[in-house]
Amino acid sequence: MNRRSRLTRLAAWTGAGLLVGILLALAGVSLLSSTGWGHQKILGVTLRALGKSVNGKLHVRSVEGNLLRGARLHGVALRDTQGRAFVLADSAYLEYDVRTLLSPRIAIRSLVLYNPDIRVMRMPGDSMWNYEAIFADTTHGPKQEGADRVTTLDKVRLVNARARVEMPWVPTPGLAPRAQRAQIAEALSDTSLLLVHRVPGGMVRTMNFTSMNGRLSGIRFAPGTKAGSFFRIDSLGGSMQIFRGVTRVTNMAGRLSLLPNRMEFDAPTLDMPHSHFSAAGTVRFPPQKGADQIYDVTFDGKRVAFADLTWLYPRMPRNATGRLLFDMETHPDGVLYRAREAVLNAPGTRVTGSFGMVVGDTVKFTDVNLRADPLRMATIESMLPAKLPVVGLHIGSAVVRGSGVRAPADTAASARTRR
Repeated sequence: MNRRSRLTRLAAWTGAGLLVGILLALAGVSLLSSTGWGHQKILGVTLRALGKSVNGKLHVRSVEGNLLRGARLHGVALRDTQGRAFVLADSAYLEYDVRTLLSPRIAIRSLVLYNPDIRVMRMPGDSMWNYEAIFADTTHGPKQEGADRVTTLDKVRLVNARARVEMPWVPTPGLAPRAQRAQIAEALSDTSLLLVHRVPGGMVRTMNFTSMNGRLSGIRFAPGTKAGSFFRIDSLGGSMQIFRGVTRVTNMAGRLSLLPNRMEFDAPTLDMPHSHFSAAGTVRFPPQKGADQIYDVTFDGKRVAFADLTWLYPRMPRNATGRLLFDMETHPDGVLYRAREAVLNAPGTRVTGSFGMVVGDTVKFTDVNLRADPLRMATIESMLPAKLPVVGLHIGSAVVRGSGVRAPADTAASARTRR
């Protein structure tokens, strides 16, 4: 056998050996990624690696499926360094690009969360929100361009999700001590518009979201980065308790962005049980200690049942219907609630026009331009925080105009009417 023949045979055997080795390796990886024993081995390695990229503890009780393509996780828990839960879920199913799982830019194609409990908090003394602390970039040295830690999710489905948001609350800065004590007592009372309770180190305000079901898409989750996080809401419904009153949102669609110190949203669809709105605006979270959220939000209600708005202002007449543009803006002396192009129909009353009401330490009416025809005083009185010195039913019409009118505890008022 000549030398060339021996080299040819050696190359053939070497190639065959490499091919067999590759096939055996692939079979081993496939077997490892699709068996219970292999799941636990890969899960342990993956969790240890992922755990190094979060400032907290990630725990998964068990996993099913082929880990090269996707997996169903059971007993998911992500906690911060103090052991406080950020996300708890009975189970989750995700499909992902396995090549990205240990990189700064993780790509998840699909995620379904079953019965997740999400807790977003910034407690008294905390310098940042818990999710910002958990996913803060702890790498040292100069950062390469485009190396921000980012997780993208093509689509997410929530099944019976719950979320709680907690943030520090303090009385209005600058108030006299007696006024501050009165404001604290009001905030902690069962009749307060806000949900406030004491915790070690101070007080917090709570907002609750329950029975949330829906779909999100186009998610970029990158807390702490300049571009922030954002996502589209394709369809979402559930119960919301932003203030003490609970409201039901039957369907919401739009876009939300979480940027440093503010949240921006645009919801062309915001449906409540008997009302259809669109909404847009900004909620700012000032970095100053004790500063409350700053609202600049507009609701456009083409068809409104005012009972759907009692969570926002408890004195809304529950038996009234109509339409309005409704603004909620933070001013130095309180929160402005302003109705524009309003039409209110209630038993014995039809009111059209616009008015504003600044609610703070006192109540101030501003930019009032209303016409009622007919007018039932009991309906109007039920909307006001102080009683009018007029009792009874007036069938006729009334015109009220003014600006900058305060309503103290003992309200005095006059009205010109014509029959």
